[in-house]
Amino acid sequence: MSDPIRRVPVEIDAQGQVKAQSVTSPIRFGVRAGVGVPPSKIIPIVFVPGIMGSNLKTKASKGKPSEIAWRPPNGTMDAANQAFRIWKGRSPSDRQRLLDPDDTEVDDRGDLQVGWFASEAQYRERGWGEIHWDSYGEWLQTLEESLNRTFVRKADGNRVIAAHWQSVIRADRGSWDARDLAALSEAELEKSAQYHYPVYAVGYNWLRCNSEAAARLARRIDTWIAEWKARPGYQCDKVILISHSMGGLVCRAYAKRHPDKVLGIIHGVQPAVGAPLAYRRMACGTETGDAKGENLKTKGFATIAGKTPADTIPVMGVSPGPLELLPNHLHPPGWLKAFVKDRKGTTAREMLSLPQSDPYDEIYRDMKSWYRLIDPALLDPGGRYLGKKGGALRAVEEAINKAERFHKEIIGNYYHPNTYAFYGRDADQLSYGTVRWAGTWHGQDAMHEARLRQGKPASSNTPGRVIADFGLSTATADHPALQPTNGTWPRPTANSSIEFHIQPQDAPGDGTVNWQSGEAPGLNIKRLFCTTGYDHQGSYNDPNMRQLTFHLICKIVQGAA
Repeated sequence: MSDPIRRVPVEIDAQGQVKAQSVTSPIRFGVRAGVGVPPSKIIPIVFVPGIMGSNLKTKASKGKPSEIAWRPPNGTMDAANQAFRIWKGRSPSDRQRLLDPDDTEVDDRGDLQVGWFASEAQYRERGWGEIHWDSYGEWLQTLEESLNRTFVRKADGNRVIAAHWQSVIRADRGSWDARDLAALSEAELEKSAQYHYPVYAVGYNWLRCNSEAAARLARRIDTWIAEWKARPGYQCDKVILISHSMGGLVCRAYAKRHPDKVLGIIHGVQPAVGAPLAYRRMACGTETGDAKGENLKTKGFATIAGKTPADTIPVMGVSPGPLELLPNHLHPPGWLKAFVKDRKGTTAREMLSLPQSDPYDEIYRDMKSWYRLIDPALLDPGGRYLGKKGGALRAVEEAINKAERFHKEIIGNYYHPNTYAFYGRDADQLSYGTVRWAGTWHGQDAMHEARLRQGKPASSNTPGRVIADFGLSTATADHPALQPTNGTWPRPTANSSIEFHIQPQDAPGDGTVNWQSGEAPGLNIKRLFCTTGYDHQGSYNDPNMRQLTFHLICKIVQGAA
């Protein structure tokens, strides 16, 4: 019987030399080192994460060292420490200072573990330290190891398909909503095995416009392709992009300008036309639970991301990146609604349905109506914009203008010709397809009425916020669109008010992106897969979605030269 073989990690240096390290051992151990020599034709796999999936640091300046601005926790203990010891104690002004879009940049010092084909220094150069390791690290390792191990040799010398690829061939294509899709053939795998697939990651400053992230992606890809071409005997011309969530917007912006450098794109759970959840989190703070209730994990995330509008608005209100996650002009209209029960509390009537056509003017730029996205009073807790022309409102205006331009001019409805996408439409992973405010009439005493006029809740245990006041028959929620679609407002009485509460998620999705946004790529791409069984952040950790991604990579490679 032949001695067993232990695979040894290899490294391709700047001169194109394949290097491996092993150790000598007594013959009686009977284990040999196996060194695989990668092919010389290179197709880089470039992964682009979602919002908040990139590590950020403050910019260093004279007399001010750089510090960690955003580095999501890795592991349960780190999550608890960050949520309840660090972020819980940070004020809105602290958040404003740390997460300033003009004073932050990508931080490549995050945690990582090396893979099979490079040193730690090389993996950092590949961007692995720029992204949240707990969310994406093991996926990067799996991509690189599996893509570069298509066939294996048995002890008798015969070649067989590697176990991983056998599982892709046998995958339940019904879980991909693709029972008609043929399994990969051995000939397709042979074509795929002719290439080497180094895996890269590109973080980006998700506070800034995604067009800037696309420009950074372009610079990184140009650098990596040039490095491979500089190695004697190696060929490299195009990349395959894999995106998660908002990373899809970045990839679309990049591909629109550089289509010739893209062999294909796979979008996972992309908010293709925005997600109503972004409005909910900015206007009301991050939810501490979902339709199933609150739990420690969601409470911890909300503590880090910001539980109240006082936490979220100073950061997101002036940051184009988060604003570009809002439902855009291509999202189905009427996703923001308000219902008011009659005084008997029995019949609820629709009093608001927006946008009718364009959310930028009807919702996002409107900072006076009760349903406003941005409360100007919460914008500048640290006084960052004091003394500046236009103040914080000008910063908001500029951020919204950038978001609108990104949506309407930079990406529009563009998709690279060789694009695939999957999205979640799971009834067990509800998302906000419609943000619904439910209002109830209340009679109020003078003290309570005064609190309402200050925009404060009726009591400490009242959820949401009080956003319409009809005290003394004076309506403060007087936007024309507030008129009901099926009648007129009930005539208010003196000292009465309407108290609105935000309602739970209502649409199948992945817990973050609603199915309406997920399916938006539609006929603009080669194939769209409607799937279930995972939550938004864990989409690439789902075995079915991983098998689908590998299947699609192999299909894309069939078009390579």
